Amino acid sequence: MKISSIRVKKIYCDIYFDNNEFINIHKDVIINLNLFVDKPIDSVELEKIKKEDEYLRIKNSAFRILTRRANSEAELVKKLKRKEYSLPAINRVVSELRNKGYINDFDFAVRYSEMRLKKYGWNRIKNELFRKGISKEILPKIEFAINIKTEEDYLIEITSKKLNSIIKKEDDIYKVKQKLFGFLVRKGFDFEDSKNVIDRITKEYQDKL
Repeated sequence: MKISSIRVKKIYCDIYFDNNEFINIHKDVIINLNLFVDKPIDSVELEKIKKEDEYLRIKNSAFRILTRRANSEAELVKKLKRKEYSLPAINRVVSELRNKGYINDFDFAVRYSEMRLKKYGWNRIKNELFRKGISKEILPKIEFAINIKTEEDYLIEITSKKLNSIIKKEDDIYKVKQKLFGFLVRKGFDFEDSKNVIDRITKEYQDKL
């Protein structure tokens, strides 16, 4: 069969064939595969057109996803799979985006960790990163990059704020410590670090009484 006409729209276009069939494809396919009116199209060429179209659609979808917010590679693949694209085509796009620096799990994990450290402990953040598909092998590098010692600053700040909230309803210092400890552990802070900060903060509070 041959291409009988090409109707180009903003992003996609309709390709009509002389057997009254037509397909809707990304307009860049026309340039990439040198399509033109009267060009003969056999089954092999048609399959090539469909694969190139799927690749370009996936690429557009990936950029839309990444524009909304940063994603790990695993998150991006998962979202693209939901759109029922073929896995080989998804892998082709993801590989290209990775090579060009549009997705980088290490950079993503560092930025994510720095943001989450303002509210949560490193133990919780590590679990969150793992669920987002970040390899456990690079976690030590991430920990080094964000200088995990800054966690103590966040821990002191969070504990102080929570203490001010608890003492409005509870005056038993033992119960106050229990509530603080449970609160910090649930947020993923280290047991020993939490205990040390609680002891220090509550002692300072008692000294002021």
